[in-house]
Amino acid sequence: HYSNFYGFGIIDVAASINYMKDHHLDPALAEVGEVKTYTKDGIHTAIPDYNKNGLTSTVTVNDNLIVEQVVVDADIEHPNISELSLEIKSPSGTRSVLMHINTILDSAIDTDEYDPPEVNTAYTLDDHLLSNAFYGEDARGTWEFKVVDGIKANQGTLNGWRITIYGHHQ
Repeated sequence: HYSNFYGFGIIDVAASINYMKDHHLDPALAEVGEVKTYTKDGIHTAIPDYNKNGLTSTVTVNDNLIVEQVVVDADIEHPNISELSLEIKSPSGTRSVLMHINTILDSAIDTDEYDPPEVNTAYTLDDHLLSNAFYGEDARGTWEFKVVDGIKANQGTLNGWRITIYGHHQ
C-alpha cells in the first residue's frame, strides 16, 4: 500500500532478506518496462479563481499496463503558482495530490544568493510531478487531472498537460 504522506513506509530489512531467500525474480519483471505518454494539448481554459471544484481535464488510456509510477507535466500560466493545488486521479479512483496550495517550487523562485527569494510573478509551471500512489493499478481507463485555485486574487490558464505512465504488462 502507498500513502500520500508516508510513501511506502519503513522497510523491514530482515523480513525482506528472509523473503528473498525463498523467492526468485519473476522473469516478467526482469524485462524492461513500458513507458507511455498521453497528452492533452490545446485546452487554453481559465482556471476558476477561488473555486473548490477547480478545472478538471481527462485523458483515456487504452494500453494494458500495470502502473509503477506516473509523471505529470502541466502547461499552466498563473501570476502566483502557489495559489494552485494539482491532483491526478486514476481510473480506479485513487487520488494523488501532486502539489498543495502554498507550495513554492524551486523553479518558481529567484535564486540570487544576495536577495531573498521572490515568487516569479509571471510563472509557467514546467516541473515534472511524480507520484507512486498508483503502484500496481491497471492503467486502462480515464485519468483526471484537476487544478484548483484556492486563493482569491487572480486567475490563470491551463493550456495542456500530459501524463507519462511507467509500468509493465500483466
